[in-house]
Amino acid sequence: MKKLLLFTFLLCSLSGFSQFGLEVGFGSSKAKVSDGNVSVSSDSYSGVIAGLVYNFSMSEKVKLETGVSFSFFKVDGESSNGWGIPLVAKIYPKSDNGFHIRAGVGYGATLEDVDTTIVKKDAFSGGFGLGYDIDDNFTIVAEYSTQLSNSAGSDLDDIEIKGSGFGVSLQYFF
Repeated sequence: MKKLLLFTFLLCSLSGFSQFGLEVGFGSSKAKVSDGNVSVSSDSYSGVIAGLVYNFSMSEKVKLETGVSFSFFKVDGESSNGWGIPLVAKIYPKSDNGFHIRAGVGYGATLEDVDTTIVKKDAFSGGFGLGYDIDDNFTIVAEYSTQLSNSAGSDLDDIEIKGSGFGVSLQYFF
């Protein structure tokens, strides 16, 4: 975790062509539990996502984006809040318009007190999506992500718990 934060800080501080911004959005996610033979999916749960974003150019057609985001969900009437650090590559097929393809990885963790013998507090994910730069300040994003690591705790040897989600957001860059 410390290495990921250090890497994110170095990326942010070494770039001269960068923008800081804010992000707000809506997300929906669900979990899937399987034991190799049978899988069960949970209901979908929705919530609000907010965060800080940092965008910097690698070239005219490639930008990288990172930051920190917070999610605020309710699951069966209980809070299920979390935070995450994404690293996303934004590829612009044509440099003369704002349309871009997004793909990246992320690290996320819950802010809730959970029994770690049943479920882990953190996970790695991968995702892809589409975005459109409305102008220099506003970007709209739609992304799908899936969990790459197993969230089953130490007491659940043969069980796999993974989540997936979809979100849309609006980013404002200063």
